[in-house]
Amino acid sequence: MNDTSPEMEAWLLQKYMERSYEERFKMAAEMFDCARAIMISSLPPGLSDLEKRRMIYERTYGEPAGDWLK
Repeated sequence: MNDTSPEMEAWLLQKYMERSYEERFKMAAEMFDCARAIMISSLPPGLSDLEKRRMIYERTYGEPAGDWLK
């Protein structure tokens, strides 16, 4: 779903591009960290570290983690 007008989307893109590369990178890293924290908080309690890592991988990449993830 996209309920943003093309004009507003262009305006927002312009505002992002006015920021330095470092500012945009920091914003992206902070958004990733926030999304990861929300994902971790939604995991069922009592999981082992391995189970948590596997579920985080699956939710992040949309595919099951292989046996290599230990």
